[in-house]
Amino acid sequence: MNTLKKYTAIALCILTVIGLFCTVAFAQYDYDVSDVTDLEFYNIVNGMYKDGISKADGKTMRVAGYFRVIRYTDVDWVYYQIYRNHPDDSNIRMAVEVLYPEGFTEEYPEEGKYVEMTGTLHTYKDYNGATYLRLEVESVNGKGVAINWDVIIWVSVIVLAVAAGVLYVVFGGGRLKKIRNRKKKNKK
Repeated sequence: MNTLKKYTAIALCILTVIGLFCTVAFAQYDYDVSDVTDLEFYNIVNGMYKDGISKADGKTMRVAGYFRVIRYTDVDWVYYQIYRNHPDDSNIRMAVEVLYPEGFTEEYPEEGKYVEMTGTLHTYKDYNGATYLRLEVESVNGKGVAINWDVIIWVSVIVLAVAAGVLYVVFGGGRLKKIRNRKKKNKK
C-alpha cells in the first residue's frame, strides 16, 4: 500500500508540473502586436474593429509602436495612442488608444518614441457618444504594475518541486523513511 501511495504522489506531482508548463506555454496575450510588421499591425488592429469591438473587450494585448498624443481643445479631450504607419502609405496610420489607470506611476512617453505597452482592452464612449476600444495599460517597456510572469513561473516551479518532495516524504518515500526504519530497528 505504501508503494501505491508513493507512486500516486509522484504521478500527481509530475502531472501538476506538466499542467503548469502547459498552462504557461499557452497563456499568451489575446492580441500580440508587438513583434509584427507594420502591415500585420494594421490588419490585426483593423480586424479588431471589423469583428466587433465587444469581442475584444476584456482581452489582453501587447502592442509596440510610436507614441502620440491627440488633443481636442474645443472639448477638452485627450487621446494617447500607439500607432504604426501603413507600409504602403505613410499618411495612413493605425493606432491603439492607451490610457494609464489611476495610480499608475509611469509618465507618458515622449511623442514619437517607440514603446511597448501591455494591458487589457476595454470599450468606452467618447465625447460624441461613439464606442471605441482603449488599452488600460499595465506596463510600459516592462515597467509598471504588470505581473512579471517569468518570476511567477519560476517561483511556481520551485514551490511545486518542494511540494513534490514533501509529498514524497509524507507518503513514506525517500531517505526519511529509511532513517525512521533504522531508528525503529535500533530501538528493538
